[in-house]
Amino acid sequence: MIQKTTTSLYNGLRSVNTYNFNGAYAYVQMVRPAASNTGADSMFTIGYDVNNYYRIYVEGTNLIIQKRVASGSKVTMLTVPFNTSIIPSGESEMMRLRAR
Repeated sequence: MIQKTTTSLYNGLRSVNTYNFNGAYAYVQMVRPAASNTGADSMFTIGYDVNNYYRIYVEGTNLIIQKRVASGSKVTMLTVPFNTSIIPSGESEMMRLRAR
């Protein structure tokens, strides 16, 4: 991550192909979340567009799960404390989104 900046920066992967996630899942390995004393987030989002998605992210000391479906409002489905100090050294966390 770029240090000492006050602007929003984004980095990620995007596919030109579409995928059917019915009964499927996608996951990402979070090696190191953004520092909890900053405004940065570590985010994993799967969706069709900016109006239809599911996301898991770490913000500060919280793990948050949100959805936005059919161009509706963002809905926070879960917010729980996230403590990076419980992750053993050299380990990482997996974030997984699964469709049923």
